[in-house]
Amino acid sequence: MKKINKLRPLALIIVFFLSFTLLGQFAAPSRFASAQDAPFNTATPDANGYIYHTVRENEYCYTIAELYNTSVERIISLNNLDLDCTIFVGRTLLVAIVTATAVPPTAEPVPAQPTVPPQEAQPTQPPADFVPEPTAMLDTGKVCIILFHDVDGNGMRTDGENFLYGGEVSINDRTGTVSRVSTTVAGDPDTTKPMCFEQLPPGEYNISIAVPDGFNNTTATNHAITVVSGETITIDFGAQEATPEDMNMQGEARALSPLLFILGGVILLSGLGLLFYMVRARKR
Repeated sequence: MKKINKLRPLALIIVFFLSFTLLGQFAAPSRFASAQDAPFNTATPDANGYIYHTVRENEYCYTIAELYNTSVERIISLNNLDLDCTIFVGRTLLVAIVTATAVPPTAEPVPAQPTVPPQEAQPTQPPADFVPEPTAMLDTGKVCIILFHDVDGNGMRTDGENFLYGGEVSINDRTGTVSRVSTTVAGDPDTTKPMCFEQLPPGEYNISIAVPDGFNNTTATNHAITVVSGETITIDFGAQEATPEDMNMQGEARALSPLLFILGGVILLSGLGLLFYMVRARKR
């Protein structure tokens, strides 16, 4: 009996340690932030017909999709999210694009006009010269994105490394009023114009890119920039084609995750069984 009493604290420690370990495994993939309050966005489109929503605490993609009568897949496509639709509190999401429909004006009856007596003919005046007013320059900037095929993997674009198609790019400003997505273009740098975000209001922006399947990034995938009126910023991202070894390692990592979950469950059940046995033995 004394030996069992000595083992009881050790069993309790094992059970609590395994429980916290499994809870950490469940909580890790969620990656939903919850430390700050975010303002609520109404479903009113902006001048371009875009409708945005700022993520609040305890909100998920499916709840936001129900709120705006859309789908999770549409939200993932508009915001370049991963397949799990991972979002965080405070992020501004593009949830819908509204196309305005012209409504014909209602015809109103024209009141009868009084009869005007004929006027005497007036001498013809020569037409005045028309001088067009100069168009005011918009107070905006432009950001161009290049995804190049980094053949040598050195993280710098050199001669012979062409533009690469399929990079999903998103740009968001710090205030949450601008959120756009686009895809990089392929071609010869000497003859191909890169993909650009135009008419961006001046301010602080975050830019991120997801390289195409079968490639590994060779540069940072996120940049913080400052857009200035009348200026053009060009940012280079690099990607190198993945080797068969890289693809195999990614597949093994995905296959190993369920095994770790099963092993953790077995260990937890074993600890609970040991604790139950010790409690029963003590009652005897």
